[in-house]
Amino acid sequence: MNKDYTIAVISHIHSNIYALEAVLSDIDSRGIKTIVNLGDTLFGPTDPIKTAELILKRPDIINIMGNCDRYLLQEQMESVTFHYVKPVLTPEIHDWIQSFKKTWVFEDLLFCHGTPFADDEYLLEEVTTYGVIKKMLRH
Repeated sequence: MNKDYTIAVISHIHSNIYALEAVLSDIDSRGIKTIVNLGDTLFGPTDPIKTAELILKRPDIINIMGNCDRYLLQEQMESVTFHYVKPVLTPEIHDWIQSFKKTWVFEDLLFCHGTPFADDEYLLEEVTTYGVIKKMLRH
């Protein structure tokens, strides 16, 4: 692993442009050049369009597909948030969401939303004297 390489990890923005601006400002002040967004980017009420526009301007952000990103690619869903966000998405933003990666690997690090196998599962590990016990829960 390259010890001189720094990666910032962000996740669950849920269209909160104000928090995103603050976090990106902090990341920039630290000189970090690679950012991994673990998903759930626009599915929220604050400002999905400005959030998308800001991230689209940042080629240093690698976007991973979250379950809420995947929902926005569906035609229909019973969700107030879906009915708020889906109609305002432009074709460019829709195509951009489709381009999100399922996983991303850098050296010996694996980045994903949920688990490498499902974006709607939590992967929890409990370390015991007998080894690691993995527990998967759906969210």
